[in-house]
Amino acid sequence: MDEKIFTNDGERLRMYILSLPILEARTAVEKISETCKVPVHTVNNWRYGLCRIPNLAKDKIEELFGVKIF
Repeated sequence: MDEKIFTNDGERLRMYILSLPILEARTAVEKISETCKVPVHTVNNWRYGLCRIPNLAKDKIEELFGVKIF
């Protein structure tokens, strides 16, 4: 059951990033990495549902973009 929740969060993040123009998407991943103080590969793991997105990181990501994602 928990895996489905994590995947949904990852899907939501991935769909948001995919909705951005290509150059902005790359910058967005870098900004998420800097804001959440994690490596870029961790952000990519979140995007593809390979690991859980911490609640604090979800809040920071939404604050960064000013959009409700999760």
